[in-house]
Amino acid sequence: MTIDYTAGPIPALEDIAERLNSPIKEGPPDIITGLLPSDGQLILAGQTNIGKTLLNLEIISAVTTGKPLWGELAPVKQCKKVLYILGEHNTEEIKRQLKFTRLDMPDHVFILGPDKLLWDKCLVTKGGQNIQAVNKFIKWAKGCDLIVFDPIASFIHGEGAENDNVQMRLVLETMSMIAQSTNASCIVNAHLGKPMMNNFGQETKRQTYAIRGASAIEDSASTVFYFDKASNPAIEQSTGGEVFELVCRKNKGVRQEKFTLLRNKETITHTLVSGNSFEAVRKIDLRAKFARFQDDNPKFDDATIYKMIATSEGRPVDTIKRWMGTLIDG
Repeated sequence: MTIDYTAGPIPALEDIAERLNSPIKEGPPDIITGLLPSDGQLILAGQTNIGKTLLNLEIISAVTTGKPLWGELAPVKQCKKVLYILGEHNTEEIKRQLKFTRLDMPDHVFILGPDKLLWDKCLVTKGGQNIQAVNKFIKWAKGCDLIVFDPIASFIHGEGAENDNVQMRLVLETMSMIAQSTNASCIVNAHLGKPMMNNFGQETKRQTYAIRGASAIEDSASTVFYFDKASNPAIEQSTGGEVFELVCRKNKGVRQEKFTLLRNKETITHTLVSGNSFEAVRKIDLRAKFARFQDDNPKFDDATIYKMIATSEGRPVDTIKRWMGTLIDG
């Protein structure tokens, strides 16, 4: 931001600059250590339909309820108001997905979709800020502790804009400015580019600057994670779930290289499996299934639920109880 000194005398260097060897000011801690910073932006990048929206909903649920994200990562502080700005698709899709996951979501989480934003969803048009849109977003963001922009490419308009470093840097800086206007943390979703083909006809994925469009998105952001499918046959065959990895591409704060996540096939929510034993992962998965069966069949007693799970897993009831542990085993 440019400071206008035309209204008065230019201050002396000693009055405005800091000495490089002066004491370091401690910044605010991450809201979720190693993942969601209090200042700056968290970029969640992944291919279309990989589950970035799921991550958004899980993070929002955790920071508004105080419950550990993915069963392990406790938020440092709770957010009192959250704004989810959806640039494509529609809000009903997000609401249906939330209902399926059964995540806890307080009343103070708001969503704005493209049907309400209309043309003013474009924060940058023809290489410059859309001031009318920016002012509206700043007003709507007032009082929020977390703002989600999903996805970044839908908030810019202009031919070739997505591949223009200057314009992509500007849209990210504009999102940051909106978040900073209310001292909010910021999550920005981005699409990864499509895989390329090698000489053998096999798909290959870029490990650097893999976000679709300009590299300025990664260069400007404070925290960047790539989200993609991983392979862990042992866990997948045992639980029936899918394993995903959230890999750190860049983090100016506390760095966590990777989060390995198991997606539950019943609720499509994730559990952090990094550092958890195979038995612990299986127990988490079965307990989630038990809870879902209870919700879907409130008239069934526990014994019936155990039999249903045993049938679906192809195992004896006693084996299922043993795997689930004594907290549920009656």
